[in-house]
Amino acid sequence: MEIRPRLLVSREAIDSDSESEARHHHRRPRASLDDVEQTPVKTAQKGNQPSSRRSVTIIQNDAPTRSTPERPRHRSRGRKRTSSHGKTSTKEQIKRLVDLDYLKAIDHAGDIDDRIARFLRFEKAQKEENKQKEQEEQELEKKLQDLSREAAEKEALERKAREEKLDSLERRLEDQKRREELRNEIRNEEARNLLAEQERTAREAAVKAAAVEEYKQAEVRRRLEEKRLRSQIWQQCRAQIEAELGYSLPHVKSILDDLIVLRRPGGIERAVPRRRRSSSLTSDADDEDSS
Repeated sequence: MEIRPRLLVSREAIDSDSESEARHHHRRPRASLDDVEQTPVKTAQKGNQPSSRRSVTIIQNDAPTRSTPERPRHRSRGRKRTSSHGKTSTKEQIKRLVDLDYLKAIDHAGDIDDRIARFLRFEKAQKEENKQKEQEEQELEKKLQDLSREAAEKEALERKAREEKLDSLERRLEDQKRREELRNEIRNEEARNLLAEQERTAREAAVKAAAVEEYKQAEVRRRLEEKRLRSQIWQQCRAQIEAELGYSLPHVKSILDDLIVLRRPGGIERAVPRRRRSSSLTSDADDEDSS
């Protein structure tokens, strides 16, 4: 019984590749030949057994024998998927195998072509969707930039308005402060003027009081001087009279007392008693001496 290796292109690999490309359109992991499963099959059973999976049969010169151990199925899981940077994709590998005539027999070729076509359409749609998403992201980023620019402009306008308001408040406060200083200066000037007026009035009152006092003193001195002069003149006149008459004034008064006669309103003359007349004349003389 002849045993040939069968290479199976699993649907899971294609589906996982499609999903991976859908998730990571900018860095798509590519499937390699490790995702192709090789299993020894019997040639006699190929025509009778229904194919449950899409398989690709490759004719190799060095076909494995029964003694050749079977490749473990989980080997492909241990390897990492190749990235799209400098690596070939599953589609390119399939095209390369077809071009080099490595695929000898393909089961359900139409289904595989449809699958590949659907995959290509899905990839194209995914690219368009990714492109649309990228455009939407760019538009969203542009909108965000516009919003941020508008917010920055609005903030700048608000900051400018706040600065203008602060400047206006500062100017108003400065005006109020200057007006208050002017009012204080005016009040101080008025107080100084009032104080100067009071001092001037006090000086004038003091000068006037001094002048009045001086006038009073001068008047007193004048009266005293007049009194002194009258007394001096009286003494001189008395001395002259006594010198001319040869009598003293008391003696002259006593003589005159004897000669004075008082007249009544009815025309009757009578002599005043000597005693009374002499006493009245003596009192008059004493008054003159004292003056």
